[in-house]
Amino acid sequence: MNDPQPSVQAVRPEGEVLTRQQLPYFIGISGRTVGASGLSMHLVVIPPGTDDRRILPIEKTGELLTAAPGFQLVVSYNPGYQHALKDLKPSTRQRFVALEFDFPSPAREAEIVEHESGVSRATARALTDLAVQIRRLRDQGLAEGPGTRLLVSVGRLIARGISPRGACRTALAAPLTDDPDLLAAIDDLVTQTI
Repeated sequence: MNDPQPSVQAVRPEGEVLTRQQLPYFIGISGRTVGASGLSMHLVVIPPGTDDRRILPIEKTGELLTAAPGFQLVVSYNPGYQHALKDLKPSTRQRFVALEFDFPSPAREAEIVEHESGVSRATARALTDLAVQIRRLRDQGLAEGPGTRLLVSVGRLIARGISPRGACRTALAAPLTDDPDLLAAIDDLVTQTI
């Protein structure tokens, strides 16, 4: 029987890290959305000195909930994802620790693509070089460049016998955009790189 409401489950706590000031921060992967259409993974860092009142006022109902002993709430926020729909008040945002994530270095990304997809080192490097070039198209209107996961998917198609250019055109270019000019630019990069 399917539960109509998605639930969030903890996936993997990683322990604590110490800052330069020797303050402990909880760090880990926060959870996955179960029963929803997608998978949600977030790195969570909880700074020391978080709100210790252990109460939750619910303004709409006038309730004041008190946390049971041992209860801890972990929240993560990605300000770049659906920013307009899920913006937080500045006072709330100030309670978060900011961690910036970028793509792995090209050499490391090629290792990941090679290992996860089963393609040769040369093919993994070519896919990574292509991704670096495509990511530069964000200045020309590309909403999002290809992520490592997408490169792995393209690599798996190539490893299973799809031609490299065909795999790049159908599994890399097409999912990124339907704009004819951007598709032509990506196709040119595929032809030059692969």
